[in-house]
Amino acid sequence: MPLLFIFVKKRDKQLKDILTHKRFAELELHAIKAQINPHFIYNCLNSINFLLYKRENNDAKDYLKTFSQMIRKTLHYSEKTFMLIPEEIEYLTLYLEMEKLRFKERFDYKINISGEVHPQWVIPSLLIQPFVENAIKHGIQSLKDRKGIIKIDFLRDHGELCVIIEDNGVGIRNKAVLTPTDYSFGIKLSQKRIETFKQLFDTEIKLEVIDLYQKKLQQGTQIKLYISQNESKNTSVHH
Repeated sequence: MPLLFIFVKKRDKQLKDILTHKRFAELELHAIKAQINPHFIYNCLNSINFLLYKRENNDAKDYLKTFSQMIRKTLHYSEKTFMLIPEEIEYLTLYLEMEKLRFKERFDYKINISGEVHPQWVIPSLLIQPFVENAIKHGIQSLKDRKGIIKIDFLRDHGELCVIIEDNGVGIRNKAVLTPTDYSFGIKLSQKRIETFKQLFDTEIKLEVIDLYQKKLQQGTQIKLYISQNESKNTSVHH
């Protein structure tokens, strides 16, 4: 059998294996996103039910109105692989306003974007919200002695996009870095998405979870996401 024929056959098999692996990764990504949406919806419906239980009907009405806007945007962005940073900020703002209503203004938030961040830079769709939700649920929800603060920064760090989610909540007890087994359900799904994005696209995403008490001698948790950027992603943002 000619050597060239063997080489071509081996190469074709390798390409087929790569395409098959990519297809499985795509299906996995769709499955993960399908899990995130019901998880998010379930939490919101619980919040509405809680307001109705407390007979706070006006707040429940406002919450439901904002929730309906969130659902429309969630369904829209679920169909996209990447989204522009201004779209992400709009989505996060809507979510945080909804949560402020539920928590009776018990926390404030700030979203900052550095002038060094390119407006056409993109991030995987619906990646940030579960981390913000986790900061509220596990960080500031149980605060009694102070008002909660959530800060979200979009920065440029050595050519990469760095997204920092920081809260002044209860913090991580005696741990500098969390392992995946410590994450909430939404964070676990986000971790799976990060790994799948690494397989599917030229997108390197690094995750750090830091206990601020060990770093700055103040209570709270800081999430850092480093997301690589390239032109091919930026031109395919609406796909």
